[in-house]
Amino acid sequence: MKRYLLFTLIVLLVGFLCLRTYKTRPGNAAVLYHQAIVELPPAEVWNEFVLGSVRIGGKPAPGTIAIIERYERPLELLQQAKNLPVCNWGVDLKNGPHQDFKFVTEAVKLARLALERARLRFAEGDIAEGLRDWEAGMMLARRLRGEPLVLFSLAGAKAEEIGIQKIAPFLPRFSPAELARLDEIIRSLPPTQDLATIIDTEYQLGYGWYESMLSTDRTELLRMLMERSLTREEFEKRIAILRQELADLKPAFARRYPEMLSQLNYPELSPATREFLPPLIRALGNVAKVDCEVAMLRAAAAVQAGRQDALTTIFDPLTGEPFEITRWNGGFRLYSQAKIDDKPIDWIFGNPIESEPANSTNL
Repeated sequence: MKRYLLFTLIVLLVGFLCLRTYKTRPGNAAVLYHQAIVELPPAEVWNEFVLGSVRIGGKPAPGTIAIIERYERPLELLQQAKNLPVCNWGVDLKNGPHQDFKFVTEAVKLARLALERARLRFAEGDIAEGLRDWEAGMMLARRLRGEPLVLFSLAGAKAEEIGIQKIAPFLPRFSPAELARLDEIIRSLPPTQDLATIIDTEYQLGYGWYESMLSTDRTELLRMLMERSLTREEFEKRIAILRQELADLKPAFARRYPEMLSQLNYPELSPATREFLPPLIRALGNVAKVDCEVAMLRAAAAVQAGRQDALTTIFDPLTGEPFEITRWNGGFRLYSQAKIDDKPIDWIFGNPIESEPANSTNL
């Protein structure tokens, strides 16, 4: 009897300690994001949502508003996830390039749902609640960019660009306190992955994974060698050269994107590097553009707040120089002096009247 009581007490004590540890352990936001993704509208409803959200400024279309109101549950989960300190997407490089990342596309949809409701609330004049939704959507976008893979970086950048699109027309309606809150939200977003880390991880997920199989007869490795008409020896030589050239290029990867491009001399690189690197660099150019646009949004909030130092304290991450500005009654446009793929980078904030005289400066 005594032994039974002692055993029961031990079990209860262990259970209590485990429960206490579980309750105090930080949750994983990715779990809530996955739960919210399951709650997203089906494809046919989502298509209707997108069609009603393309108009610029003002409220979304009535059909889109109805969908937002019907699908509040995933937005509730998104708000809960926003406040959790950890987001682990469960990517395992040991699984190689055959992992299923379909959820990344769905995560962008989830962010867009929140950002569209933020736009609706901005249009209705409820800036505070709009900023709550906007922060939740941007937090998910930035957490995608926390994974050092191009797919995640592109998806997160796409969601961030949607976020800028939804908030930019309403900036003149923000009070000084709301503009300060917007700046606080942007500055508190998690950091992104740097270019060198992304390229190194992409190598590990692809070539590095096949390289780990060289001492085996794995079917995947043999299939890859046959597709490329390579022997094991040729493949070993290619990846050795690729590894060395990527190591030599690391100092260039640490520079601003336009400066890095000027240091990449593709004709001098090996065939393996010319195959591996250019697609990554082109894709990450889109990510660099969004980094510039997020900095523009911070600068725009400072301009709207009337700060005299607005464009002398918040610089273009692509050039390290101030943004240029053209003002209208009711809005303004910010410009970067850099280009991505020979295309200018600029953004309109507020509702500018194109026919009025413009004044370009770089304050």
